[in-house]
Amino acid sequence: MEEIQLMVVSRSPDSRSCAVKICCGVGLKVLNACENEKMTTLEIQQRAQRLAAEIRRETGEKRLAHRPEFSRLLSSLRILGQPVPRALLQLDAELSDEEVERQFDNIPI
Repeated sequence: MEEIQLMVVSRSPDSRSCAVKICCGVGLKVLNACENEKMTTLEIQQRAQRLAAEIRRETGEKRLAHRPEFSRLLSSLRILGQPVPRALLQLDAELSDEEVERQFDNIPI
C-alpha cells in the first residue's frame, strides 16, 4: 500500500481556502481546497502563464477580476518552492497598484 502524506502549507486570511501538499509515490501535487482542483507544479505554471496573457489583453475591472485566481497560482508556486518568473511578479504588482487606485477612485472628495 502506498503512503500518502497531507500537509496544509498555506491558508487564506479569510480561512475559506488553503493549499495542501500531497506527497505520494507519483510526485507532488497541490490541492486548492476552495476549488477542489488538483494541479501539478507544471500545470500551475502553465495556468499562471495563460491567465497572465488573458489579463494583459483585458482592461479595467476585467483585469482585476482575475487577480484572486492569479494571486493563488503565484502563491502555490511559492509554497512549492518554485521560482516565479519576473514577468508574472511584475503583472501581480501592476494589478496590486490598480486595485489600490480603484479604491481611491471611489473615495468622495
